[in-house]
Amino acid sequence: MIRQDLYFVSPHKTRPSLFGLPLLVPLAWRTDGVPSSGDERNRMLVLQTTSQDLYRCVWTLVSRLVSPSPPTDSGTLPNHAHDCDDSLGYEFPFTLKVVQANGIHCGICPWTKFCKGCPLAPTPDPLPNGSETNSSYIEGVLNYCIAVDWEPTALHLRYQTSLEKVFDEDPSVAKALHQQTEPVSLEQCLQAFTREEQLSGDEKYYCPKCATHQPATKKLQIWRLPPILIVHLKRFQFVNHRWIKSHKAVQFPHNNLDFTEFLAAIPSETLVRHRQIASSSSMPPNGVAESSKDDSNDISTKHSISSSVPYSNGHPPNIREVITGNESTRKRLESTSLITHPVHDEDLIDFHQHRLLPGYNKLDITYSLYAAVCHSGIMGGGHYISYAKNPNGKWFYYNDSTCKESSANQIEGQTAYMLFFERDGIDMKAYLPKLREPSTSSAESANSESTSGKVAVAVSGLEEEEGKKCCIM
Repeated sequence: MIRQDLYFVSPHKTRPSLFGLPLLVPLAWRTDGVPSSGDERNRMLVLQTTSQDLYRCVWTLVSRLVSPSPPTDSGTLPNHAHDCDDSLGYEFPFTLKVVQANGIHCGICPWTKFCKGCPLAPTPDPLPNGSETNSSYIEGVLNYCIAVDWEPTALHLRYQTSLEKVFDEDPSVAKALHQQTEPVSLEQCLQAFTREEQLSGDEKYYCPKCATHQPATKKLQIWRLPPILIVHLKRFQFVNHRWIKSHKAVQFPHNNLDFTEFLAAIPSETLVRHRQIASSSSMPPNGVAESSKDDSNDISTKHSISSSVPYSNGHPPNIREVITGNESTRKRLESTSLITHPVHDEDLIDFHQHRLLPGYNKLDITYSLYAAVCHSGIMGGGHYISYAKNPNGKWFYYNDSTCKESSANQIEGQTAYMLFFERDGIDMKAYLPKLREPSTSSAESANSESTSGKVAVAVSGLEEEEGKKCCIM
């Protein structure tokens, strides 16, 4: 603390003011009042640290800021400034005082006494545990603050303010800064998204069996991949009551993106086992699940039957279990545990059911980037630009009314906000709605009526289908 002059406040011409950096000192507690029976209700925490220990800890931290005492050799020249420094005769050139968090008022005395802080003498007596202070008492926590009140002569003659910000940097600081600035891959983002989390505190899982909240673990996994995969990067975080945007560069592949390791156990093992079999032996061009176009229709029919069964957890059931059993009854769904439901080489199931072009394997799932949206600015205001690949394979840059040819390499990883991937070999026409063609008789009648001066009648079935048209980018 340092004193500042105040005018027109007659009985109190000075008041303390905080300066410098906060100090962290250890405190020792001991448990008293626990009887031999082990009744924890009588347990009480008592502060074991003494005032003298606290003085020594503080002096160890601030001694580097104070110039050493001058030598007392008779050959040295007289120094009147040091002669006026009466702090040289003290063990500590400061006094510790009990104050409130603002450092202005005392933490023990009421405000009517106008006390600026009760001093703590460097004695072997323990520190006050906080029960006698003005603040609410919490066991095991100091509810008051300690301020270092420097002697005026020591503060002006020996205290070196320039040394407050001198520090030794630990190697971990440079490592942490490097981790914050170095680019991160999309694979690392997906690993963090699917990493197992511990649910504790307010996030405990409510167990319906015990009717209490229990600690648990949570892990997100993908059971079924979509034909069009959209990755939304989490750029904004709510920190200290405001939204902060992360400008960390994200590196992402443009082709052959594989999501096998992020799938659930059974779908992931199915794809892994398929690749192992494909590498060791020759496989049909259309994969294990089908061998011809007719087989493909049969498989899709079987899967349409299984999709009619309601899923309790979003996982598709075993196909054989649904077909052989009663289709109207609900069957037990497969677990993702490979121990209870191992993957058989002769029955590798395509859980994703994508509509592919001829010649593509259903169990060889890779994705390619076809569009990206970039954001610059902050949460309250910013600007969006996009990059997209046309069906001819060329990339274009879209910025408001500006459109020009570009390349995928020009997409900036620091501003990338949304990434759009499509599965390789996807048949886009198979996902578009089918429109009925006008019949020949209807067209001829429409022509005859128009020639006779009557109002042309709309082709049956075409007008209501017109509103169902959509486009998939």
